[in-house]
Amino acid sequence: MAAALNATSPLLALAVDYLRPWSSRGGVSLAMVDDAHLRWADYRDPDWGKFVPPREAHNRLLRVNILGGRLYYYTCTSEKHSPKRYARELALLELIDAAIAAHGAPPDVDLVLSISDRPTVPRAAAGDSPPLVFAYSTSPYHHAVPFPPVTFAPRRWAALHRKLGTHPPLAEREQRALWRGTCNSLCDGRQPPCSARRRRDAALMHRRMLLDAAARCPKLADVGIVKPHKNCAGFAQRQPVPMRRHAEFAFVAHVDGNGFSGRLDELLTLGGVVLKQASPFSAFYYPLLRPGVHYAPLHRNGSDLCAAIAALRSDPPRAAAIAAAATSLARAVLSPASVLAYVSALLRGYATLQRFTPRRHPHAKPWRPPRQWPSDYGLRQANAGAAGDGASAAAAAGQAEGGGRRRAQHLRPARGPTLAHAQDEAGACSSLGCCRRHPKAAGCTRRRGAYKRL
Repeated sequence: MAAALNATSPLLALAVDYLRPWSSRGGVSLAMVDDAHLRWADYRDPDWGKFVPPREAHNRLLRVNILGGRLYYYTCTSEKHSPKRYARELALLELIDAAIAAHGAPPDVDLVLSISDRPTVPRAAAGDSPPLVFAYSTSPYHHAVPFPPVTFAPRRWAALHRKLGTHPPLAEREQRALWRGTCNSLCDGRQPPCSARRRRDAALMHRRMLLDAAARCPKLADVGIVKPHKNCAGFAQRQPVPMRRHAEFAFVAHVDGNGFSGRLDELLTLGGVVLKQASPFSAFYYPLLRPGVHYAPLHRNGSDLCAAIAALRSDPPRAAAIAAAATSLARAVLSPASVLAYVSALLRGYATLQRFTPRRHPHAKPWRPPRQWPSDYGLRQANAGAAGDGASAAAAAGQAEGGGRRRAQHLRPARGPTLAHAQDEAGACSSLGCCRRHPKAAGCTRRRGAYKRL
């Protein structure tokens, strides 16, 4: 039976707020969805790094149809051509599928999702009728409806969330701030520098700024890059620190990377004090975070890193209160059930905005979970500590249970029909293996003694 939605959840109130601008503009037409899919799904603001120009044929990401309770999707990536994007899409589709299972199918919908770390639709470029694109993040300068990022894939987030409250007390940890990552950030190597281009770019930080700030207090901050880079010349390469070891430090730093950094989600579960850089980017739950309550704020250039750590060390009750508040928020507001309810609320709210009858996209295929899930959803353990580089909870769980580098057993769903032999509801084959087993199925043909797909 579908779980009941809790109307008092702050996440559900945010879902309503995020969709309200399109409600006031008269809803969403099919033309707007097609436009979002072809022009804006992976568009990136040219003032914030490299971008895919509008109307480019490859500027297309995830199109999702939910029809009669069934999930379909159309993508232009694959595990072979882009493992990281493929893993991100798996995470989104798994999250949507889990929300349907938990709360029942929403009315039929046809929508577009972006899996870029950067906001999608600049307000200055979108005009008076901006497309509705679901994305990881937004900013005051962009249009987007925030959708949970890859961290919240059900299997991955459940493993993280179960560890809440199991980490060492703050007083027993190393009383330093930890950060590991790469030198890649949106501003690194930009000419002219970000701060000289436009006023909003001044909110973006070079990773080198963080390294320079930490170098002034090496006894307070264990900060380093895990790969050498020309933009961080002069700083030695440091060993990566797995996410499970982040919980051995009383303080952990969070800064932007090549855009929005989804690593804050993980850090909030570790029971330490997060030192969060001021950022223009906002994820779906960020409006619920309060500086000084759930995290210790840092200036956008990181210049006050040493002073912030020293102040927290000199006031243990304040540090403990911040850590406890972060844990409480993660436990209550960011529970797996709450995240699924938020996704369901977004889908149902979006359905009311549609001014058309959703149809299955000609290239959309039914969602079938893979036989083998990626243990870290494309996030490399070797680069633990950077935005998108952290070691996954799933991998850590596998190691804690004696699995080492093997994939955790709980990531393997029950066996069903293999993808090679699967047919859709119309009886059409989607693979060569299926055609070999069902030679007369739609989509197959016999050529030179072998069955092939049309």
